[in-house]
Amino acid sequence: MDQGAGGEFGASDSTCAEPCITRIFRMVKKMEKKRMSTSSKGSSDPKLLKQEIKGQVFGEVMGEVDQKRAVKLRAEYGRVGWLLSWYPQEDEFWLLRLSSPNYPETVEALGQSRCLAIDSATRHMLDLLHHQANDSCKNHK
Repeated sequence: MDQGAGGEFGASDSTCAEPCITRIFRMVKKMEKKRMSTSSKGSSDPKLLKQEIKGQVFGEVMGEVDQKRAVKLRAEYGRVGWLLSWYPQEDEFWLLRLSSPNYPETVEALGQSRCLAIDSATRHMLDLLHHQANDSCKNHK
């Protein structure tokens, strides 16, 4: 079961996106060359094989980026006592669970990537905490 949080890409990242894109491009090229050298040499259409490998490699790289960013986010959330866990689903989505010491229930969200699921669960948790704070203020008046 794959769990983790962190990454190099994010809205809070102060570095320019261009170096990150360049790194991904280099990683994809390197992985493509490795795949081409280990793939079957007798393919009927080398162009189709290369496209297929390119798509697989890009998916793998983006999966690694997603995992690294999710690991980083989990560490950041942990500093304020929030707990994150995620689980791959059969339909290639990710189920994310988010807990906060300030809210009694665990929030669950689905996303096409770990980071999209984290974003969805975070927005939902913040909305719940906001409503909880409003209700608390109303009760004190």
